Amino acid sequence: MLAQQALSTLTVPSPTTGRYPAGLLQEGQPFTVVNAYTWFWTDPGSFRALTARADAGGVWAQVTVTPTALSFTPGDGAATVSCPGPGVAWQPGDGVWAASPAGCDYRYPHSSIRQPDGQVTATYGIQWSVTWTSSTGATGTLPDLTTTSNATFAVAEVQSVVIR
Repeated sequence: MLAQQALSTLTVPSPTTGRYPAGLLQEGQPFTVVNAYTWFWTDPGSFRALTARADAGGVWAQVTVTPTALSFTPGDGAATVSCPGPGVAWQPGDGVWAASPAGCDYRYPHSSIRQPDGQVTATYGIQWSVTWTSSTGATGTLPDLTTTSNATFAVAEVQSVVIR
């Protein structure tokens, strides 16, 4: 009970919704690109262990919540993709069409033109394991947690013209 009480005092963060490609269409709608590696990541500062302690009658329990994976449900009906860390934010030096070195990426096979409002809603999730220790020497686990955030964007088909 003390571990549950300690857990209730923690504010376990939801993921931020970093993504690349992440441009804007003419209408101002965010987008990614068909068949490109769409990188996903969360703020590394939110992907860290948290602890809290609760005391009662000279006994205490400390709970530790540890992130174990970042997940990305692409919103196009495909299965969830996950990676073991927070992912890495794309930088121009990474190359426009490169896969994420952290493995946090997904390739949309089709445009979102037939989706509601021409967009997909992706769900980002951080999975958290929960363990506890007590001043009595007892230890244990509580059910895992998942915090989520959503991002809505179009999946656009693009064509390029090479001029020499």
